[in-house]
Amino acid sequence: MYASSTAAAGGGGGGEGIVEWFWRAVESFTAERRANLLTFWTGAAVLGPNGFHECDFRLTLASHLSPESLPESQTCSRTIKLARYVTYEQLREKLVSAIEYGARGFAFA
Repeated sequence: MYASSTAAAGGGGGGEGIVEWFWRAVESFTAERRANLLTFWTGAAVLGPNGFHECDFRLTLASHLSPESLPESQTCSRTIKLARYVTYEQLREKLVSAIEYGARGFAFA
């Protein structure tokens, strides 16, 4: 979906696993939840006419976020900031909560 158009940063030691967990969670989402992810990530419900090819998505592991934190998005820069979650289940739960609330107008900027 977005993986080929996404750059990951701030990984350091062990960050690669969190990025893999992120994409595993996205692959498990319904079409509606993926659409909500797009809104959370970009502020837009649909992409432009060139689709993902013209998009520059970013994932960042943010040292200021604790594993209890929800992911944050910066829609202008198409960035999602993730904490160093301890388990896949924790990442997925926090991501789903952020997407569901963020897609309905309560987004982090």
